[in-house]
Amino acid sequence: VANLRWNTTGITVAGDTNGIHGTAPNQLYWPYDIFIDSNDTLYIADASNNRIQKWLPNSSNGSTIAGYSNGSAGLASGALKKPTGVYVDQNKNLYIADNQNYRIQYWPYNSTSGITIAGNGTNGSSNTLLSTPYNLRLDLNGNVYLTDYFNQRVMKFTPNSTTGSVVAGENGAGNLGSQLNNPSGFCLDVNNNIMYISNPGRNSISKWILNSSNGTTIAGISGTPGSNSTLLNNPRGIIFDHYGNLYVADTGNNRIQMFYPNSTHGITIVGNTTAGNSSSLLNNPRSIAFDTNLNLYVADTYNNRIQKFSKL
Repeated sequence: VANLRWNTTGITVAGDTNGIHGTAPNQLYWPYDIFIDSNDTLYIADASNNRIQKWLPNSSNGSTIAGYSNGSAGLASGALKKPTGVYVDQNKNLYIADNQNYRIQYWPYNSTSGITIAGNGTNGSSNTLLSTPYNLRLDLNGNVYLTDYFNQRVMKFTPNSTTGSVVAGENGAGNLGSQLNNPSGFCLDVNNNIMYISNPGRNSISKWILNSSNGTTIAGISGTPGSNSTLLNNPRGIIFDHYGNLYVADTGNNRIQMFYPNSTHGITIVGNTTAGNSSSLLNNPRSIAFDTNLNLYVADTYNNRIQKFSKL
């Protein structure tokens, strides 16, 4: 596993190579999250365009599959407002963290409108309300887990229930084991009942065993931002490969960090601490994903593009 390497020069597979934002089919505006399905189709939460874009492999244009293609925001069933997370199930149905509408939207495949399955468009902290839901994943039973950013918690919603349960946090923002701090990126290990949560507010990644009241820090040092190998700065997206290595979109450091299992020293695989829009640099990357060949894709958010770094 130690020989995993990627080309450090990326190619732009979606959005404008030079970072120009817009609403055209070949443009993006602050893409926050990416998801790649088993056919290597790329789904993008095109946050500031208030839409979800679908890009087929090697395509020069994306198509809008949720929200309005012209970038308009709204609360109607066909609209979105700053979507920050997207998950696609095996039947190509979409689950969207509709951040500024304080809700989770379920869009059946090829539908022109979404169904609200959590939250209701109102900002709140009860178990039926959300406050800027950031990211989400499903387990094998169709339960939705989401990072409820400003409520400092992770919520679980069972199918057909609009009342969620708190599965992590809700103890205020902080550095304690029982707390989260602006929970954002999220991974779910369904086989071992483990959640992984990025905490940009405290510059670290937490591991929570389901039904536990405390998490443990597995990457970064809580409360300490920095750019050496043991530190992170405003980390957002997280993902694992099938070898158990952790990858972190180290957003504030404009780099992607890789952590071997049980290691607290990250290896920079893409980018460095300098923000830029050249093919080897990133600017505020917020999400990462792998295709079926373990090529790395990065939502290069402030560059308004998705970069692909080929596995060597």
